[in-house]
Parts: sequence; C-alpha cells; structure tokens
Amino acid sequence: MRPAPVVAAAHLPRRYSPTAYQTLLDCPYRFFVKSVLGIQELDEADEALDKSDYGNALHRILKAFHDSAPPPGRDAALARLQEISAAEFAALPAWTAAAWRSRWEKIQPAYVDAWLDWVAQGWHYHSGEAEFAMPFHVAGLGEITLHGRVDRVDEKNEARTVIDYKTGSAQGLKKKLKTPDEAIQLPFYAWLAEAAAVYLPINETPVAPLELDGETDVDAISRRLPELLEALAAGAALPASGIDAVCNYCEARGLCRKGMWHV
Repeated sequence: MRPAPVVAAAHLPRRYSPTAYQTLLDCPYRFFVKSVLGIQELDEADEALDKSDYGNALHRILKAFHDSAPPPGRDAALARLQEISAAEFAALPAWTAAAWRSRWEKIQPAYVDAWLDWVAQGWHYHSGEAEFAMPFHVAGLGEITLHGRVDRVDEKNEARTVIDYKTGSAQGLKKKLKTPDEAIQLPFYAWLAEAAAVYLPINETPVAPLELDGETDVDAISRRLPELLEALAAGAALPASGIDAVCNYCEARGLCRKGMWHV
C-alpha cells in the first residue's frame, strides 16, 4: 500500500528550514523519512567534483570576495575574484575540478559587472551566510523555530534585499518565481529577513538578479507551514505523493516502494 504514516506531536521536529518546508510540500512521506526519522543518504566515497560540490565552492568564493571589501574598479575587483577563486579551486582535486574551474572563469567577468551595476544603484554588501530565525507557536505542537541561512544580504538606505545564489538555469528559476507558493525558498527567506528577495543565477551569462514579485504574499506562504504542522499534530497523515518530478530524484524511494503499490 502507499505509505501514509501518522506521527505523534512529540516526535515532530521543533526546527524548520526552507528545505524541510519544501520537502513537506513536495512529498509528506519524504519529510517523514528525512525530518522525523532522521534518515539521511550516505555520502559516497567519490573524489569527483559534482555540481553540488561546485555550487558549495562558488558560495565560499563569493562570501570571501564580498567579505574582503573588493575595490570598486572593474579590473581590480575582477583580479580579486580571480585570486580568491584560484585559491579555492587549488584546494580541490585538480583532475576533477578543471572543467568546473574553467566554467567559473568564464562567468567571473559577468559576475563583477552585475555586482558593479548593483553597487551603482546604491546597494552595498551587509553580510554573507546570514542566519535568520523566528519563533512560532503551533497549536498541539508548542514552540517551534522557523529558520534559514541566506547567501547574501545587501542594504540600501533602509531597504534590505536577500540574495540566493543558484547554479541552475535562469529559465528554471523564472518558472519557480511564477509559482512562489510551490517553490517556497525565496518567499520564506523574504519573510524571515523582512526584505525583498532575488535569485542570482551564477552558472551562465549575463549574470542578472531575478526578483521575487513584490506583490507575492510571503506572509501567507510562510504561515502555511505552521498550519500544516498543526494538522499533523492533530493526526493528519504523511502520505507519499507519488509525483514523478519529485520521485525521480528522491533518496527515499526505496523506502516508500513506489512502483509496488496496490491502490
């Protein structure tokens, strides 16, 4: 049968990130496996640099770049970014990092151009890898914490923008922005930080921010999570969704046994 466990309130987590929230929306059973049971996929003993490793490297590079108070001149800023990037990739296995390093070298000038254009609009860097958290009371569950770590926070006078770096395609991110109630990471960040929010694709040129529509009801999107948790605490089930777009990349598929259900 399609699994649909019910979890006692005492066994539900008390901290929720955008990833946990998105998992609950995509497939409640996957949320059960990862966040309730705490089952995680084993790390593979693989020295190859995959796309996830590449993305993590770029996050470290860009945090170091902005933390260093880069010079405002294009050539000097690009030289700084190249220096930091070279040092980061030098620490990775050269034979697996070469292709990724070459890709990033082609993106760096466009990144600097986008940053300088952003600065010319009056924005300045405030912090990187910034933590935000908000306590929330859920009936039947008690106090929980909604939290997230934002790649970058920039400020302009009294305004604030959170920036989420992405190594996916701009086209895919634009689709997410059309359905912010289904792709909740950016609205959730905007809500936690009380700020505007943008995706910044860093895997292709030109580099240009993709802004969350200012009319998006980030409060309603974010408060839906406590509402879902209240229902779970009251006995709602956590069924496997069976949606192919989620299942094709799900590490818990061997537990839910999709393909063997009799429904």
